Amino acid sequence: MPRPTSGSSTLEKLTALEKRVSLDAAVVAWLRKEWDELLQTVERLRMEHGVAHEDRDQALQECDQAYQEHDDAQQKVGSL
Repeated sequence: MPRPTSGSSTLEKLTALEKRVSLDAAVVAWLRKEWDELLQTVERLRMEHGVAHEDRDQALQECDQAYQEHDDAQQKVGSL
């Protein structure tokens, strides 16, 4: 059985290396896309978190105002 020539073996190694480089480049591109999507998700969640805090603060103010109005009304009734 003839041994493969060194040129043939080198060509096979080069071809395998080129395939590996191509695969690695595809993986890098996919990872970058995933990273960008994660960054967008983080930013969206931060904005939603801020809006939720604003909504909570407004609800607390409205609740405090309702308690104050209730207390004022009770005082008026009590003074009659």
